Amino acid sequence: MRSEYRTTSVVVCSRGYGMNRVTLLGLIVALCIIATPVAASYSCDPICEADPNGSDKCCFGEGTPVSDNSVTPDDWNDNPTCVDLGFEQGIKFDPPNPVASGNILWDFDPADPYVNWSSSFPVDAVIMKGGSVGANVYYYSPPSDGDRGLATPINPSGKPAGLSHIDFCYNNECTCDDDGNECTAEICDPEDECIHVNLPPGTACSIGVCNVDGICSQGTPVPEFPSLALPVAFMIGIVGLVYVFKVRGN
Repeated sequence: MRSEYRTTSVVVCSRGYGMNRVTLLGLIVALCIIATPVAASYSCDPICEADPNGSDKCCFGEGTPVSDNSVTPDDWNDNPTCVDLGFEQGIKFDPPNPVASGNILWDFDPADPYVNWSSSFPVDAVIMKGGSVGANVYYYSPPSDGDRGLATPINPSGKPAGLSHIDFCYNNECTCDDDGNECTAEICDPEDECIHVNLPPGTACSIGVCNVDGICSQGTPVPEFPSLALPVAFMIGIVGLVYVFKVRGN
């Protein structure tokens, strides 16, 4: 997880008496150095080793690009999940099909691969997975209800990698009762009231996939034996019989 801290010491640098001048000068310099504000530090965990090949889900450090809300992403070498990052739950859009209605809205254009998003509930982090180059993780503290200009890590061409999937991570601050629907997620809204959010269409469920209405369905049934194959097979059989009788007649 990202951690940020700032150290500021308030020290009064003043003239002393009864001390050796050299000692006094050294003390004053040291105290004034301590009093200088230290720039905010940045770290992510776990940090990748010098050679991250073979390392499982580790963080290189600061990534790019910075979002419109001035959030600098963590650059991950693998495919982190919300649980990997320490969050209770997450909603994953895979494949990354934009959503224009519901509790999470986001848009994306492969020709201009920057994601804009908004949510009716607080989001702690957004994971932007890009092909084989890893993922950018945008953390929000406090949790956010929207941002613009998110992208995947930059690939060797100098452009963001193709978006593989996007995850919205969150921690619930209230207790939600399960509504019994496997195609919804129980989430706390900004007033700490429980809401039931439809999972992305295509999410696997017990009898098939979740649809746009948050219902588990079988989708369009596919015949075990293709409808076109039966008449074709019948015609082939007729032609075969005609050929057999013709050969016998000769």
